[in-house]
Amino acid sequence: MESDGDKLLEALAALANPHRLRILAALQMKGRNYVSQLARDLGIGCPLLHLHLRKLEEAGLVDSQLEIPEDGK
Repeated sequence: MESDGDKLLEALAALANPHRLRILAALQMKGRNYVSQLARDLGIGCPLLHLHLRKLEEAGLVDSQLEIPEDGK
Protein backbone atom coordinates (compact mmCIF):
# COMPACT_ATOMS: atom_id res chain seq x y z
CA MET A 1 0.00 0.00 0.00
CA GLU A 2 1.31 3.43 -0.97
CA SER A 3 1.68 5.91 1.91
CA ASP A 4 0.65 9.56 1.77
CA GLY A 5 4.32 10.50 1.66
CA ASP A 6 4.89 8.25 -1.35
CA LYS A 7 1.89 9.79 -3.14
CA LEU A 8 3.17 13.29 -2.42
CA LEU A 9 6.63 12.40 -3.65
CA GLU A 10 5.17 11.00 -6.89
CA ALA A 11 3.10 14.15 -7.44
CA LEU A 12 6.09 16.41 -6.80
CA ALA A 13 8.25 14.36 -9.17
CA ALA A 14 5.57 14.70 -11.86
CA LEU A 15 5.47 18.47 -11.34
CA ALA A 16 9.25 18.79 -11.65
CA ASN A 17 9.02 18.81 -15.45
CA PRO A 18 8.28 22.07 -17.33
CA HIS A 19 6.23 20.27 -20.02
CA ARG A 20 3.98 18.78 -17.36
CA LEU A 21 3.50 22.16 -15.72
CA ARG A 22 2.50 23.62 -19.09
CA ILE A 23 0.07 20.74 -19.63
CA LEU A 24 -1.57 21.30 -16.25
CA ALA A 25 -1.78 25.05 -16.89
CA ALA A 26 -3.44 24.47 -20.26
CA LEU A 27 -5.93 22.02 -18.77
CA GLN A 28 -6.64 24.42 -15.92
CA MET A 29 -7.53 27.16 -18.41
CA LYS A 30 -9.52 25.08 -20.90
CA GLY A 31 -10.59 22.08 -18.85
CA ARG A 32 -11.25 18.92 -20.81
CA ASN A 33 -9.39 18.70 -24.10
CA TYR A 34 -8.46 16.18 -26.76
CA VAL A 35 -4.84 15.02 -26.86
CA SER A 36 -4.39 16.08 -30.48
CA GLN A 37 -5.68 19.60 -29.77
CA LEU A 38 -3.66 19.90 -26.57
CA ALA A 39 -0.51 18.85 -28.47
CA ARG A 40 -1.14 21.57 -31.08
CA ASP A 41 -1.84 24.17 -28.40
CA LEU A 42 1.41 23.34 -26.60
CA GLY A 43 3.51 22.81 -29.71
CA ILE A 44 4.65 19.29 -28.78
CA GLY A 45 4.14 15.96 -30.49
CA CYS A 46 1.38 13.56 -29.47
CA PRO A 47 3.77 10.75 -28.43
CA LEU A 48 5.62 13.09 -26.07
CA LEU A 49 2.35 14.48 -24.75
CA HIS A 50 1.06 10.95 -24.08
CA LEU A 51 4.21 10.20 -22.11
CA HIS A 52 3.76 13.27 -19.92
CA LEU A 53 0.03 12.72 -19.49
CA ARG A 54 0.69 9.16 -18.34
CA LYS A 55 3.10 10.46 -15.67
CA LEU A 56 0.55 13.03 -14.53
CA GLU A 57 -2.18 10.40 -14.42
CA GLU A 58 0.01 7.98 -12.45
CA ALA A 59 0.58 10.78 -9.94
CA GLY A 60 -3.17 11.34 -9.66
CA LEU A 61 -3.02 14.86 -11.10
CA VAL A 62 -5.14 14.25 -14.22
CA ASP A 63 -7.50 11.60 -15.43
CA SER A 64 -8.28 10.48 -18.94
CA GLN A 65 -11.04 8.90 -20.92
CA LEU A 66 -10.76 7.11 -24.24
CA GLU A 67 -13.26 8.38 -26.78
CA ILE A 68 -13.58 6.92 -30.26
CA PRO A 69 -15.84 8.69 -32.75
CA GLU A 70 -18.48 6.71 -34.60
CA ASP A 71 -16.42 6.90 -37.81
CA GLY A 72 -13.50 5.27 -35.94
CA LYS A 73 -11.01 8.02 -36.76
